[in-house]
Amino acid sequence: MDDMQTLKPTVLVAVPRVLNRIYDRIAGATVGACGLTGVLSRMGYKSKTKRIDAGRGPQHRFWDRLIFDKAAAAFGGRLRTLITGAASISPEVLSFFRASLSCTVVQGYGQTECAVGGTVQLLDDPTTGHVGVPVPGVDIRLRNVADMGYQVTDSPCPRGELLIRGSNVFFGYHKEPEKTKEAMEGEWLITGDVAQINLDGTVTIIDRIKNILKTGQGIWIAPERIESIYSTHRLVQSVFVHGDEAQRDLVAVVTPNTTKFLPWARTIVKNGDKTSDSAELSLAALCSNEGVISGLQDELKAHAAATGLTAPEHIKAVYCDPVPFEGKGVGFFTSTAKLRRMLVLEHYQPQLNKLFATLNNSVAPTVQVPR
Repeated sequence: MDDMQTLKPTVLVAVPRVLNRIYDRIAGATVGACGLTGVLSRMGYKSKTKRIDAGRGPQHRFWDRLIFDKAAAAFGGRLRTLITGAASISPEVLSFFRASLSCTVVQGYGQTECAVGGTVQLLDDPTTGHVGVPVPGVDIRLRNVADMGYQVTDSPCPRGELLIRGSNVFFGYHKEPEKTKEAMEGEWLITGDVAQINLDGTVTIIDRIKNILKTGQGIWIAPERIESIYSTHRLVQSVFVHGDEAQRDLVAVVTPNTTKFLPWARTIVKNGDKTSDSAELSLAALCSNEGVISGLQDELKAHAAATGLTAPEHIKAVYCDPVPFEGKGVGFFTSTAKLRRMLVLEHYQPQLNKLFATLNNSVAPTVQVPR
């Protein structure tokens, strides 16, 4: 944020993980605030959102001067366009930035193998929940993923694995012909992502094929989309959602947003035991406190319901880790801030086993880590 104060950018490109953190800070000081500031901020946000949805632009002289110019000033005060991609991001976060920063916010999609260019949202499109339309010179199509139930004949919107064709698609991996063969179908790049083509021609990315999991209820779950929603909760910094075909429910690893979590958790402990000095409890102690864990699960359940997640997408048990994913020192993230899911799964295997055992009220099952 200090760099933006100095450089005063007009165009900013950021991955969802960074934007989620900024969202937590700004939303907490505005629409999530208590008292008169919170009331006015929520009124202003609602008014600006209606204006944006009506196609009248993100600027509102009264509410910007009263509330939101301060948020825009944190980005240098000159921001006109905010671009994000590389991972899933909650529509709530995109809508908030449009209103609070009074700028155009677009989401795009692409891969290194197609020079990043795949699809991008139109500048005058105020909607969320999609990554736009193909960029000029790029063709897209879907192919069936029958074992997951995604078909190009699905109604009302076709779904399937996304393929990309264009002059931007690479020739192949250097000295890796077999890997190149796996990545291409003729002149089409096989992205490995499941997508939906909406009625208005925009594309919605559902998840990576290798990330989509099937629960014991026989329901296919897209964990990245669910994580993007849970990560907007004020108490959450990072979240990893996991399910298994041998298990009925989803479990999760959560690392807390310490600024919000500490006072909240200490209040939970104090209310549960009037004789305890909750102010002396460390973050680690709070993360392992049964009352705090129960309260956190209740918070996440309410958040899931408020954001429209279906019952099978609700987290039923949580392991709260006081150490953030970034602090593990084992490379949980790629260079583009994507979670290395297999590495995270292997790291937390004992904790996930215990969560499933708690839900099943039995001896801990073994989480199978794909090799």
